Amino acid sequence: HYAQTDRKGNAYSRFKAAADAALAGNPGYAYSPTHSVIMFRRTGTTSYLDDAIKRVAPSANLYILAAKTYGAANEFQKAEDALKKAIEVEPNRLTAYGLLGGLYVAQKRLPDARDQFTELIRRSPRSVSANTMLGMIYEAQKDLPAAEAQYQNTLSIDPEAAVAANNLAWLFVASKKNLDQAQQLARTALKQLPDNPQVNDTLGWAYYLAGKHELAVKALELSVARDKSDPTVFFHLGMTYVQLGEPAKARQALEKALAMSPNFEGSADAKAALNAMKR
Repeated sequence: HYAQTDRKGNAYSRFKAAADAALAGNPGYAYSPTHSVIMFRRTGTTSYLDDAIKRVAPSANLYILAAKTYGAANEFQKAEDALKKAIEVEPNRLTAYGLLGGLYVAQKRLPDARDQFTELIRRSPRSVSANTMLGMIYEAQKDLPAAEAQYQNTLSIDPEAAVAANNLAWLFVASKKNLDQAQQLARTALKQLPDNPQVNDTLGWAYYLAGKHELAVKALELSVARDKSDPTVFFHLGMTYVQLGEPAKARQALEKALAMSPNFEGSADAKAALNAMKR
């Protein structure tokens, strides 16, 4: 609420002065991580956030928030460190893996990241987070056989490892193989991440490919309700509506997918389905 009141008055200045005074008079006082992010947005410095993280034991959510803030400040090493800590704290946090992988891709550091996590696994072979991240790095490098093997290895360590289960399920779904196992893996992931849009999309598309359209639509509708930014999910939902004989809903979802991105993977099938409904 400090950011809101600052537009109308001087609440931000009062907050900063009070906090600085508290720090000067009480070495044990520190900004909360959330307030530290507000300070970054106002001052452009992450020093308050550095201090907050040192003084508390942040949750995975707060490490992710910190990583996004460091990234916005172009402090990429700090962002990487925060995401690694988020994964350590909560090995099933899919968002943290995705952000860390995206950071490596953006910095063109996938080979270096692969070496880092390979060494980490050598030292801690049963680390679920390290094994999962190595699988994601292989996947980002398009080495799908290595990714599949790595996810299998992760699941041999922890059969309930949600991120590895979801990602392996998606590899099977994308290649249209092992669909029974893909459904089982996606359901395993869903137990840990019931509201996650990516996991619901994986499960929904696995059901679709297996001809289980009534089950598919439930998972895909939940996925879209949680995240309306992915054209592929709207495509999956639209194709499911086609199979269920609901052309109005199918058309709406497919047109939405194409409006978001005319060339996403599956766009040709979406256009073909729309054309077929016009006949």
